[in-house]
Amino acid sequence: MSYNLKNSNGTIISQIRNIFSKEEEKQIIKKEKYKEDFKKRIVLIENEEEKRIKEIKRLYDNRKIKEDKLSNEDIDKLIQMYNKEIQELRADTKRRCNGGKSDVG
Repeated sequence: MSYNLKNSNGTIISQIRNIFSKEEEKQIIKKEKYKEDFKKRIVLIENEEEKRIKEIKRLYDNRKIKEDKLSNEDIDKLIQMYNKEIQELRADTKRRCNGGKSDVG
């Protein structure tokens, strides 16, 4: 005994495959959107933290806050920020001394 698994739109099996492939596609799109949203949230968190540290730096530079009021973590982040600024200043100075020419190439 054999069954006819066809209707006017093709075989039922192919329709089932199409349904599953569409669901799989939706799941992939959903995962990609989640990843993208997650990356945006991470950047937002990093930006907020950077703003917070910059504000602490501003207060510290203007002697509105003392070092003993800062956490060790904040001190470490401030040191990183100062070191980054020093590197950027050195690179800028080097560029200016070279007449705007890059060392690359």
